[in-house]
Amino acid sequence: EFPQQTIEVKDILMAKSDRTVVGQPTIEGAYARLSTRGPVNSRRQISFKRRRRKGSSKRTKGFRTNSVTCAVDEIFVPGLGHWPAAPAPAADA
Repeated sequence: EFPQQTIEVKDILMAKSDRTVVGQPTIEGAYARLSTRGPVNSRRQISFKRRRRKGSSKRTKGFRTNSVTCAVDEIFVPGLGHWPAAPAPAADA
């Protein structure tokens, strides 16, 4: 069971609604609220080692990076207002 968390990101670089707001370097007072959905199994990253004239001249070592899926719940930019996220599409049962 993956614990659901809410994350608030304050480093918003650019936003667009009816007009575009660009930060220098970030937009002051803007934030985005994200909620975690769960872990993701990423593709295996392969590191290939090759050495000359050794017994184990070709060897691969692999690892998986840790990743988490997030969904955007709300975005707020001063002067542009709130953008609530669109509701998720209903699954047809």
